Amino acid sequence: QLVKSFIFAESGGTQQSLEAHYYGSLDLLDIFTRSFIHPGMENVYAVLADYGHGKSHFAVELMNYFEKPFGSTENDMVLDRIKLALPNRLDYAAEFKNFKKEKDRFLVLTLSGDSGKSIKEMLHASLQHMIEVHQGTKDFNLNLWNNDAIEFLEKNKNDQVTVDFLANELHTDIPTLIADIQVNRDSAWNDFVKVFTKTTGMGPTSAGSLNPQQVINKLVEDFIGEDKPFSGLVIIFDEFSQFIRTYSYRRLDADLGILLMAAQENKRKVLMILLGHNDPDQVAKVYARNNETALQDISKDLTRIEKKLNLYSLVESIMDSFLANQHNQWNRLFKQDNLIRGAFKNEITEYSWKLYENRYKYELNWEYQDFQETVVIGCFPLHPTTTGLLANLKMVSEVTDDARSLLRFVSQVYQTKKEQDITDGPRVNWVYPVELVDFFGFKLGMQHFNLFNYAKTQLPTMLGDNATDKHIDLLKALLLQHLD
Repeated sequence: QLVKSFIFAESGGTQQSLEAHYYGSLDLLDIFTRSFIHPGMENVYAVLADYGHGKSHFAVELMNYFEKPFGSTENDMVLDRIKLALPNRLDYAAEFKNFKKEKDRFLVLTLSGDSGKSIKEMLHASLQHMIEVHQGTKDFNLNLWNNDAIEFLEKNKNDQVTVDFLANELHTDIPTLIADIQVNRDSAWNDFVKVFTKTTGMGPTSAGSLNPQQVINKLVEDFIGEDKPFSGLVIIFDEFSQFIRTYSYRRLDADLGILLMAAQENKRKVLMILLGHNDPDQVAKVYARNNETALQDISKDLTRIEKKLNLYSLVESIMDSFLANQHNQWNRLFKQDNLIRGAFKNEITEYSWKLYENRYKYELNWEYQDFQETVVIGCFPLHPTTTGLLANLKMVSEVTDDARSLLRFVSQVYQTKKEQDITDGPRVNWVYPVELVDFFGFKLGMQHFNLFNYAKTQLPTMLGDNATDKHIDLLKALLLQHLD
């Protein structure tokens, strides 16, 4: 369901107030696919997105695009969503399909920075999942020490020296240590070395902790390339900002730089995507500010991120993609009705363009034609002023900048309008801005909404039987005028 509901979008332009360019999800996918083709392309990216802008949803889409085989139900869904977002650029949509058809399957490892686990632990869990899911990797041998360690502990579970040492010196027991070893917990190797040395009088000979660089290189050597099961390795590290936050003050391990370096050294074979809400360098500066050594170490690791990209969910582009099936109908109408074509090119378009000129002309660097195509035509049945208001609304905290809430409104009004004619007599059958009040209510601002409700209750007293819905619409319009 998540795959079917994702809405791809292109960039809306460059915001002059920011140094970094904001990319739509289609722009990012294009960059990621090209990293497997073009020499010299970066392959370690940090993708930053504000809360509610679809970062984790995008991660699911990436997993299904890269991991699922060409022709599978999941991959077909992703390609259909791409095609839906590009109704007038089918040649561009075909590039994503052709890439997938040629490259087919990719090996995907997922890490989650909000798990509280170290990189070794996350990598170990992801590798176990990989072996379970992909038949071609079932014989992958990491040369892990885990099985040997568990076998040793089970053989010595009744050895009093071993039991007493674990209890008195390490404050644990054999079942607990085995459980830690099974998930490759960071402390498990060190504890095992101590108890093995105490019991046998010598250190273990097994290769100890998981080495991220060795793992990545071995995956590439065994599985990536011509005549091998996969065309590339994609590592998706979600909630990376949270990981840096935890890493900064807990110092989980020293493997971040090693992991990033391993990816960086395997260009055109490995792609690493670090998804987070905040710039990792800034997060480190905040949470490691009292530990200069830690900050230097983390900052050095983060220099291996080759490019930072901002995922920008431009409301207008998302709604344009969501309502894309209306475009052909509009094109037919324009050819048939000169009156409507003139209205679009004159009063309606020009009024809304001037009303939101700061956003479209100066912030997004749009041309007038961009506004016509994306907002006026692309977002029908929304009136251009309705679209502008949706993009500029400053609502209460629980829905601020939440594209999903805005899309629920668009979906609701679209379901109402889709069976209706585009024109209602001489008028275009728009969704006017006043309908925002009915849908969002107090979320537009409790104070102003309460005043609106009070004024509405006073209409019968002031106007008696002369009060109509048009008077209520006027009050709604007054409420919308007070929005920031």
